Amino acid sequence: MRKLFVILLIFCFSCKQNESNLILEYEKMAKNDIEKDSVKLFSHGLPLPPRDKKEQYLIEKQDSIKRIFGLYKSSTCIVSDELTQAEKKYDEITQEYLEKRNGKNWEQKMQKQIDSIINQ
Repeated sequence: MRKLFVILLIFCFSCKQNESNLILEYEKMAKNDIEKDSVKLFSHGLPLPPRDKKEQYLIEKQDSIKRIFGLYKSSTCIVSDELTQAEKKYDEITQEYLEKRNGKNWEQKMQKQIDSIINQ
């Protein structure tokens, strides 16, 4: 019984260590991406392919507007609590940079530009 308890403790601490490592990795990635002026927009799952050329055009235009604001897509297939926490930390670090780079209310300005191409 005592061995089982020790094994469980080791397992729990190793999981916590992995979580901390992932958050530290994402903090480092955020700082590196800021230096490169290439902040990631995280999404999960595989994107559906465009249905036609018009939809492909709209996706490409939206991506080009996001790049103007310093944002680039990054997707992963697997989602976990640790990954979500690491992405949240990444966003906290990069948000201040993006506001300095793009000005106040930059997200609304970007969305307005995206909406204008969608509503054409």
